[in-house]
Amino acid sequence: MQKIMPDVIKNKPVKVTEHRVGTIYRQTYQEGKRVQTYDVEVKNYVNLPNEKELKTAFTISNMFEIATTYQLKKMEKDTTYFNYITTNYPLKWYVKPFLNVRKV
Repeated sequence: MQKIMPDVIKNKPVKVTEHRVGTIYRQTYQEGKRVQTYDVEVKNYVNLPNEKELKTAFTISNMFEIATTYQLKKMEKDTTYFNYITTNYPLKWYVKPFLNVRKV
């Protein structure tokens, strides 16, 4: 995890489920001197030989709801398709005008 998320300094399971969906991890994130802790819930988990998917969701500072999806699909012997999707949804009305929301 440190390679893809170097600012996460702790990642401990809080609730573990048999099929991973519903599992909750408590992550501690450090950016400069600021340290935040939040609970990340696994929303979807697929672990097949030719396809992998992990979808998580968490709330930061009661201000944003973040959802991330990581997808890997084997295309050919030496080729893998990687797709990363993230959504940031503001939870406070006064934050919305400051966001430049656009689809790419």
